[in-house]
Amino acid sequence: LRRGWLTGAATTFILAELTVSMIVIPAFNPLKTPVALARDAQAMLAPSQRRLLYDMNEEIMALYSHLKGKQVNIPDALETEMRAARKGIVVFSKHNWEILKDRFQSMGTLREFRHGSKDICYLIYEVDAVHGR
Repeated sequence: LRRGWLTGAATTFILAELTVSMIVIPAFNPLKTPVALARDAQAMLAPSQRRLLYDMNEEIMALYSHLKGKQVNIPDALETEMRAARKGIVVFSKHNWEILKDRFQSMGTLREFRHGSKDICYLIYEVDAVHGR
């Protein structure tokens, strides 16, 4: 081995790491970031208000959309949370939405997006405190 090989190897490694962290990873962020969800949530939710997650654990979505979430696993509990908040956003997997849509679709507007390999729906809701829907 010649002199300076360690310096050359370290320099190559550092340049590769910088390239990946500054170019490659940011290029994939739009694929991971639920842009529409983040935009709608920032427009309608108070900074302290959490979006509701029905029967899902999606911390990565919260990270990339800068939103806090509260997981709810029971339809009655979800409806209670929605009524308490009066307006907000509930995130469902497409599968769960198909099961629950008859119960919740009249409460708001549904939007859909792909999050990696998952089909995700979110309901922008506003619940009338007097009449319930």
